Amino acid sequence: MAVDAALHGPDTAIVWLDQDGPDVGLLGLAAFGGGGTGQIFRYAVEDGIARAAVAACGGAAWIAWFRPLGDGGGELELARIDIGGNGIERVTVRSGALRVEAVDVDCGGGRIWVAWTERTTTGHAFVRSVRIADLARSSVRDLGAADRWAISVGATAGRA
Repeated sequence: MAVDAALHGPDTAIVWLDQDGPDVGLLGLAAFGGGGTGQIFRYAVEDGIARAAVAACGGAAWIAWFRPLGDGGGELELARIDIGGNGIERVTVRSGALRVEAVDVDCGGGRIWVAWTERTTTGHAFVRSVRIADLARSSVRDLGAADRWAISVGATAGRA
C-alpha cells in the first residue's frame, strides 16, 4: 500500500506500508537522487507502523510515523535517512499520543514540520517543528478541532 511520496530538487522519496504480507505494518522506503536518474536505495525502516508520511530535502528522506501501543496510545516519531546512507537518526515528536489518524511532513527554512490529527473527544490537529541542524524540537501546537482522517502541511523559509 503506497503511503506518501516527496520530490524536492533532485531528491525523491517514497514510503509504503506492508498491509497483507508476513510483515504487516513494516514501513518501507525507496529513495533516489539525480532527478529520477540516480541509483535507487531501498530500506526496511520500521515495524508495527500504522501511519506514515515522507519529505525529501537536503539529500535526506524525513519520515514521520505513528506506532500504536497496546494501551490505545502510541509514539509519533520522525526519522532522517540520508539517501544512499546506512544510518538513521530519530526524534520523538509526541510521546503517549492518542490514536493518530493522519500525519504529514514537509521541510523548509532549516526545519522539518510534522502535522497530525489525534483522536481526542472530537479530534484535534497538531503541529511541531524540528530543527534539521540538531534535531531540537519546538513546542507542540494544538491547532484546534479537526477531521481525524486528513491533514496536510507545507513549509518554506521556516514557515508552515
